[in-house]
Amino acid sequence: MRIRGEYKLEAELWLAGKDVGVVLAHPHPLFGGDMLFPLLGVIAKRAHDANMTALRFNFRGVGASEGHYSGGEGEVRDLEAALKYLDDMSITNVVPIGYSFGACIVMKWIAQNSATGRWIAIAPPINFMGHPSQKELSGEGFIICGTKDIYSPASRVGREYGKYSVVAINGADHFFSGFEEAVAEKVLEFLASGEENKDA
Repeated sequence: MRIRGEYKLEAELWLAGKDVGVVLAHPHPLFGGDMLFPLLGVIAKRAHDANMTALRFNFRGVGASEGHYSGGEGEVRDLEAALKYLDDMSITNVVPIGYSFGACIVMKWIAQNSATGRWIAIAPPINFMGHPSQKELSGEGFIICGTKDIYSPASRVGREYGKYSVVAINGADHFFSGFEEAVAEKVLEFLASGEENKDA
């Protein structure tokens, strides 16, 4: 399928309920990142199994998506187009989830829009790319790192983003190979806790 924004973007929709939807943003396009990265597939399946609609998409210039890599600026608009796609489906609570480069894009989108909803950043590569500072961010953020990640060190992330909940997966590096289910479990716990708080 395609979603329409500044460019037509290749996407995959896992349609379920309309209470919660998640949009999954993939790793760096210049280093082979795309929406089929295994971790994103595990999260999409687990979210769908929990009756949440999941949308994963390719940034501009990746796979069958139109356009070209733009250094992270146009990619923020791609994320916005994906979020709008679920919003236009009348899904009441859409949560962006980014991994690595995608985490950076999610954080940039939050900073640029002063968004106040929930968001998840998995292994934001703060040792590799510039990211918004904590004071530029808002909403209810949840950050997941691996204890062996040299690009997103849990200790540094905790220092710089301590306002938000930061969880470290013991033994995982930046790629979370073999830890996909552990990450997905943390994501689902965060999403479920938000729904419980909303109903309280």
